[in-house]
Amino acid sequence: MRRLIKKHKKKIVICTSPILFLILMSYTSFIEPKDAPKTDISLTQSAEKGYAGDVFSVDVDINTDTPINVIEAAITFPRDLVSVSLISKADSLINIWVMEPVFLNDIGTINFSGGILQQGGFVKNGKAITVVFKTKKEGEVKIQVDKASFALADGLGTLVTPQSNEIIYTIEEKPVQSPDMNDSGTVNLVDAGLWVANLFTPEKERNDLNGDGAINLRDMYFFW
Repeated sequence: MRRLIKKHKKKIVICTSPILFLILMSYTSFIEPKDAPKTDISLTQSAEKGYAGDVFSVDVDINTDTPINVIEAAITFPRDLVSVSLISKADSLINIWVMEPVFLNDIGTINFSGGILQQGGFVKNGKAITVVFKTKKEGEVKIQVDKASFALADGLGTLVTPQSNEIIYTIEEKPVQSPDMNDSGTVNLVDAGLWVANLFTPEKERNDLNGDGAINLRDMYFFW
């Protein structure tokens, strides 16, 4: 037997490799990887640009083709450029909160988690929360989902990581109003008189000549 094996050693090795490969391929063909569930948590902004002092809102939306019943997420924003004014849960698909939406402006984070009491779990589109931001100064505001997870309504609490996006809001330099109130090409006491008259009209915002968001005597300096 030993002589037989030794004599045909090369043939055995050569034959064994293809056979082993076919066995592995045959075994692998039975391991059908399940399609990953399509789940998204996306940010939708009410505006793409504005000035310092403006406000804009961001909806945190959920989209899934697989039933889910728990959502957890953390969102980040640049604390030096914007701050959170409020978070609304109105019309939220979440109806039991494990962690109420909480924001930390000194860090630049928003966190929340909750469940969905719906027979068979939640499928399709819905809104989790709405965040209202107030802008501080010029710059490019990047708001993104730092991390998120969904629990599938499969009776096992299987966790999945949804796809996410980021949004950009541009805070532009506010244009300075011209003190030439009557567009005559010169600035004089007539313009100063028009400035005073505007205080009692709907056009009074035109009087913010230095663009600081307030109408006061500092704006009058442009006439002297």
